[in-house]
Amino acid sequence: MTKQRGFDPNVWFGNVENMAAEKIGAETVTYVSNIYKYYIAYRLIVDDMARKQKATAVPRQEPVAQPAKPQPSMATAATAQVPVI
Repeated sequence: MTKQRGFDPNVWFGNVENMAAEKIGAETVTYVSNIYKYYIAYRLIVDDMARKQKATAVPRQEPVAQPAKPQPSMATAATAQVPVI
C-alpha cells in the first residue's frame, strides 16, 4: 500500500508514518516518535560519556628500559669481603 502511494515501505519517518496515521491512528505515530526521541537522547548521552572518558583517560606509557647493572664476578666478590688485618 505504501509503494502504491509512492512511499518507501522500509522508512518510517515521512513514509510509513503517514500510512500508519491514516489507517491506525495518530497514537501509534506519536508512540513511535516518542520512542525514537528517547533513543536519540540515549545515544547522545552514551556518545558524550565515551568522549569524556576518552579525553580524561591517562595515556599508558611503556616502561623505559634501564641498562643492566654489571654483576660482580665471583673473584671480585670474594676479595671484596675479605677483611684486612
